[in-house]
Amino acid sequence: FDQMRVDEVINERVHVPSTVSNIVIPAGVVFQFNLDLSGCSNVTLNERVSVIGNLKLSGCSNVTLNKLVRVNGDLDLENSTNLTLNAPLNVGNDVNLNNSDLNELPTGAEVRVTGDDTEIHTLSGTRRKNDQNGFNIGGNLSMKNCNKINKLPTDLIVRGNLTINSCNDLKHVNTEIVVGGDLSLDSCTGFEKFLGHVVVIKGTLFISHCYSFKNMPQTLKVS
Repeated sequence: FDQMRVDEVINERVHVPSTVSNIVIPAGVVFQFNLDLSGCSNVTLNERVSVIGNLKLSGCSNVTLNKLVRVNGDLDLENSTNLTLNAPLNVGNDVNLNNSDLNELPTGAEVRVTGDDTEIHTLSGTRRKNDQNGFNIGGNLSMKNCNKINKLPTDLIVRGNLTINSCNDLKHVNTEIVVGGDLSLDSCTGFEKFLGHVVVIKGTLFISHCYSFKNMPQTLKVS
């Protein structure tokens, strides 16, 4: 990595042993295939780094993704610690945050998959476009044991499934949330209520073992 140049194009799959630390990827570097940094420590992706395939950062410590990082495939951050995610951050497919210690998602998060934008805009009462300042995800968002997250970002739009499991500090969803797939809240013991306008469009609403949950919102729409 010390030999990489700004805006360089890497035309091969890259797998780095977990024993490697202090990895800094220069701005604008493009990885044409997968980038696997699982288990590495002190990892920084600078502005405009692009991964055409999947980016694996599972089990990493001290990870920083600077603004305008783009991942066309999956972003795997499972079991990672000391995460810093800077918006705008764009991911083309799924994001795995299970068992990470992320404090909060970047503000303005928007999770996007293929589908009809008009349907979401009509049911949510908005005409929002892609939020270039947020966390834009093209598939599903999975959060399990993310115990430092106590709220979801403003105006979260999930075009796939949103799965929240055992995030015990999450007390409420305090703004509009639109889900194109399933919304699942399981074993979030501190979750109390929905606030604002909640729409579940195409999928199922599943709430289980959320013992502090008090009531369903009148604005809830499940189709």
